[in-house]
Amino acid sequence: MVMLILYNFFLLISIGISLPFIWRKIKPDREFPYGLKERLAIYERETLEKLQRKKNIWIHTVSIGEFLSITPLIKRLKEVNKNNIVITFATKTGRRVAEKKFPDIRCLFFPMDLYPVMDRAIFRINPEIIVIVETELWPNLLHIASKRKIPVVLLNG
Repeated sequence: MVMLILYNFFLLISIGISLPFIWRKIKPDREFPYGLKERLAIYERETLEKLQRKKNIWIHTVSIGEFLSITPLIKRLKEVNKNNIVITFATKTGRRVAEKKFPDIRCLFFPMDLYPVMDRAIFRINPEIIVIVETELWPNLLHIASKRKIPVVLLNG
């Protein structure tokens, strides 16, 4: 628990230090950072309604490569599963490709691994299981999932 507290403390410090540098890079005519609301687990009403209808399978892939590697799994899950599938991404490109390939699946940006943000994301996504592709392990995600007794599966080829 001490390590988790330290992790969150240093994460907040690093965000605070980097924010002024990021802010200077913002172009006034551009939406920045892209997907910030989703990264803070603030979802549109339509998304929330779809997520809350039933339990979901939450699949986290970092980028397009990981997504493409699990496309056969996603197709199979759609065939045999009654739950919604939610896929989260760290990159815009991965998300865009997934939205084109599976327009009926909810694609979101992966929420920041700050404790209150991840807690809200897990509550709203309402996962029955979390599938992490490759070894992108996030302490708050794993801690909250464990606390709520949500199984987490690591897929690594």
